[in-house]
Amino acid sequence: MVRVIQAKYEKIDHWKTKEVTSTYGISLWRSIRNLWHCFFQRTRFNVNNGRKILFWDDNWLGNGSLKQLFPDIYLLNQQHEATVQEVWSIHGWNLTYRRRIQDWEVDKLAEFYGTLDHVGGLKEGEDTLRWIHHNKGIFTISSAYKNLNQMGTQLRFLPWKLIWKVKIPYKVTVFTWLVVKEAVLTQENLMKR
Repeated sequence: MVRVIQAKYEKIDHWKTKEVTSTYGISLWRSIRNLWHCFFQRTRFNVNNGRKILFWDDNWLGNGSLKQLFPDIYLLNQQHEATVQEVWSIHGWNLTYRRRIQDWEVDKLAEFYGTLDHVGGLKEGEDTLRWIHHNKGIFTISSAYKNLNQMGTQLRFLPWKLIWKVKIPYKVTVFTWLVVKEAVLTQENLMKR
C-alpha cells in the first residue's frame, strides 16, 4: 500500500509525498496529506540505521533540528543534505567544514558535539516515527481523536458531566446546556439571525 501511494503521489522526502492538488478521485489521500503537519508535530524519530533521517533538518534528537539549534555550525558544514547514516562512522561523527574553525567558534562547536554525545551509534533496522500520544508509539484513531479534540481542556473549563447529573428538572438541564452552547434563542441571538 505504501509503495502504491509513493508511486502515485511522488515522495518529497523519506516521510511524506507531494501535496495533492487535483480534485478527482483522491479526496481521502488529499485529506490525509493536508493533516501531515498536525501528525508530524506529534511524532518522534526512532533512529536505527539513520538512512531516512536528515542530519540537519529533522528533529531526531528531540530538542529541535540541528539547523535551528546551531545555525552557525550549519553554515560552516558542507553536508547540508546528509542523512544521519552519511555523517556517522564507527569512529564517531564525520563532519566536514568549509574552512578551519576559528577560536571564537570553538565553544559553540563543543556545545554542538556535546549535544551529539548521547547518541551511542546506529543500529540495524529501518528508522521509524513514534506517535507520542500512545504508550507503545503506535498511531491509533482513538489517540489522535483524544489529542486533537483535547477533551481534558474542555472538561476543566466547564463541568459538562455535572450539568447532566444534577437532580433538577430535565427542561432546566437542557436549557442550561443550550445556554452554555450559545444556542438559546435569546434576544441577542435572534438579532444576529
